[in-house]
Amino acid sequence: LDLAGRLARFATLPKMWGGLAEEVGVHGGEQGHFHSHPHGHMGGLRGLLAYGAAANDARILEFVRRSYEHLRTYMIPRAGWLPGNGIGDGVVHAEGCNLGDLVALGVRMSDLGLGDYWEDVDAVVRNLLMEQQLTDVEALRVVSAASPPRAERSAWPGQETSERMPERLLGAFTSWGAPNRLPVGSIMGCCVANASLGLAFAWEGALRCQGDTAQINLLVNRASRLADVDSYLPYEGKVVVHNKAARRIALRVLSWIDRRTLALTVGGLPRPIEWVGSYLLVDDLKPGDEVVMRFAVPESTVSYTANHRVWRQERVYTYTLRGSTIVAVSPEADGPRDIPIYRRAHLRSDQAPMVWVDRFVPERELRSW
Repeated sequence: LDLAGRLARFATLPKMWGGLAEEVGVHGGEQGHFHSHPHGHMGGLRGLLAYGAAANDARILEFVRRSYEHLRTYMIPRAGWLPGNGIGDGVVHAEGCNLGDLVALGVRMSDLGLGDYWEDVDAVVRNLLMEQQLTDVEALRVVSAASPPRAERSAWPGQETSERMPERLLGAFTSWGAPNRLPVGSIMGCCVANASLGLAFAWEGALRCQGDTAQINLLVNRASRLADVDSYLPYEGKVVVHNKAARRIALRVLSWIDRRTLALTVGGLPRPIEWVGSYLLVDDLKPGDEVVMRFAVPESTVSYTANHRVWRQERVYTYTLRGSTIVAVSPEADGPRDIPIYRRAHLRSDQAPMVWVDRFVPERELRSW
């Protein structure tokens, strides 16, 4: 821990940090501001966060939080979009690695009480992280057909293949994501790995079991030893918790949900709503109880400017959202090698489609930071 502390203090020297331009009176180097390669910096922030938690070093934890808050000003947070390789002055697309980092930092900082970043995690996971995973083989075939042949090939045998590449890329994550499209020019292995980790961090953080209390942080489908969650979002404002062995459930309510529209039932009977901050508390539960939360899902249209004052890259994007889920974007992609995203008209239905699946509950959940 002593060696880690010395490395942490060296890594947070002001000369290592600083924004592209700082306001008068703001020492960005002391606050973790930066303007180059977000993934490289966020990887360091995650390491600093782990050390700060282990050593209870309040200054290091503050550094990470303030760095994240500054980073967030370059984002379109509700889309989970962040320019990828030099914020403010460089590559203008979101790197897949960034998405995993954003989720990991949001989950762990929330765990440590540095803030409540579950809304940021929710936005990344529901939107760009989902869209940057390649699931449409026909779209990949279109991109492949529109791509020029490789000019140079490896001089070593067995190093390259073009066999069934669209099919073999299914499930991978693209390296770059624009606010309205995936410019699939290349896929880097680091982005596939780190974006996949983002899914794991979100899954782990979505529901936590401690003693006889289940804490639900994200309104997504999730199974656990104490309770199972069925989320009907974004189709319907309905979340069902099937209680197995919890005596108490704490359920985080997203900020866009109008609390005046909330209705809560336990076992089919109305239950008064109790709050602790953003969490709805349901106590005195018995095995087999079904907890149902209902609320209105608003549809909204919002516009954001990406890459402000970046030469030839500034553009306004308009999103249509159901709750926190983007269901359409304008302008849409129009390049022959671009994969359009947010073509989600099916999510605007008022009835959630139902699918029966087997859900796995591990005997022990591991957290590794």
